[in-house]
Amino acid sequence: MLVQTIALLAALGAALGFALYGVVAGVLFGLVAGLVKLSLQTFTRDGLTAALVGWPTWTLVVLGLCGVAVNQQAYRVGALSASMPILNVVNVVVALTFGVLVFDEVPAHTSMALLVQALALGCIAGGLVGLGRHADTGSTHSDLVHRAAY
Repeated sequence: MLVQTIALLAALGAALGFALYGVVAGVLFGLVAGLVKLSLQTFTRDGLTAALVGWPTWTLVVLGLCGVAVNQQAYRVGALSASMPILNVVNVVVALTFGVLVFDEVPAHTSMALLVQALALGCIAGGLVGLGRHADTGSTHSDLVHRAAY
């Protein structure tokens, strides 16, 4: 019983670690989304030179590179299904929060907008579940190429 409990805790620890990679990458990519808008606003308002020397652009570059590095590490150490779904959810939540706090944006909330958002969320969830199942089957890129050829 003790061995099984230790094995379960070790497995949970690994799964939480993979999910944590997804959370960190999601936060970084969500911030990048907000910084893209901030950098483009600086460019539109003050020109190319101001955009190139301003802090939003350089912060965007650094956080973008860190996001890609964390994302790739997450895919390397664990299953795609362990980090990607949480990454995608956190990314959207952080980007939305950034927009509300920094740009005073108000998300669309008409009946039609909410319906479209719900449908889009359903499509995203279905796609993530499908990708997670594919990743868990152990299929590789060469398997997919081989299947597509026949």
